[in-house]
Amino acid sequence: MAYTKEQQKEYRRKHYLANRDKYLAQSKAWIDNNRDKQNAYVKTWNENNKDKKKEYEKAWAKNNKDKINSYTAKRRASKLQRTPVWSDTDKIAQFYATAKRIEELTGVVHHVDHRIPLQGELVSGLHVPLNLQVISAEANLAKSNTYRI
Repeated sequence: MAYTKEQQKEYRRKHYLANRDKYLAQSKAWIDNNRDKQNAYVKTWNENNKDKKKEYEKAWAKNNKDKINSYTAKRRASKLQRTPVWSDTDKIAQFYATAKRIEELTGVVHHVDHRIPLQGELVSGLHVPLNLQVISAEANLAKSNTYRI
C-alpha cells in the first residue's frame, strides 16, 4: 500500500510529537558534543548565504515585532537607569557620531560599545563616556554581553 506525501508527513508529525522529548534530548546532546562543528557550519553558511540570511532576519522581524519592541524598550529603560545625571551627554553623542563617520568612510558597520555591559550577569556598567568605545559591529557582536578584563 502506497501512502501519499501528505499521509507520510502526518505520520512523521505524529511520531515526532509522541517522541518529542527524546528527539529534543538527542538534539541537545549532539549540539553539546559538536558545538565547534556547528559554529563553523553556521559561520560558513552565513558567509555563503548573506542574501538568504537577510531575508530570514527580515521575515523574523516582521513576524516578531512584539519581541523586538519588548527588547528595545528594556534596553532603552536600562540605558536610562544607568545614565547618571552628571554624565556628559555631548561626549556620549560624539561617540555615536564617530561610529557613523567611520562607517561612512570605511563601509564597515561600527557600534558604540559599552566596555562594561549595561546588563551584565556579574557586573553592570554605566552609560558614561569612560565606559564607551567605538568598535566594529562584528567585534561587538562576537563579544556579546560579556566583560573581559
